[in-house]
Amino acid sequence: MPGGSKIFGDYIKDLRNKKKEHDDSFSVRGLADKIGLSATYVSKIERGELPASDEAVYRLAKALEVTPDELFAQAGKIDPNLEKQIAAHAAPVKMAAFLRTASGLSQERLDMYQRMIDAAEGNAPKPDKGEEDVEKI
Repeated sequence: MPGGSKIFGDYIKDLRNKKKEHDDSFSVRGLADKIGLSATYVSKIERGELPASDEAVYRLAKALEVTPDELFAQAGKIDPNLEKQIAAHAAPVKMAAFLRTASGLSQERLDMYQRMIDAAEGNAPKPDKGEEDVEKI
């Protein structure tokens, strides 16, 4: 598998097949048509024979209704836009230290911190009845 990843390919194939259960247009050819790539290229990505380009990852994420970050992680890559943001940050050393710290956090903790950030930015959804208020965390 020169250049490709069987794990990533299997992940894409699983996502596509789940979509296909409800929408027959999610064959390899149908997905390729939706994202403007050749069916051969999509097939080779799924088989782990070729790596997905960054642009292909963005297109696949949109069509398969997952975040590009999820697919980049499965591919063992970092979104190039995120790399640029980290490099352009006023304190890249602190940003890198933050990311190293965050990598050891549980999903529950990451979700809690995301709610706190959303609240600080005014983007927090209204808590449902019985949900913990972000400000009380």
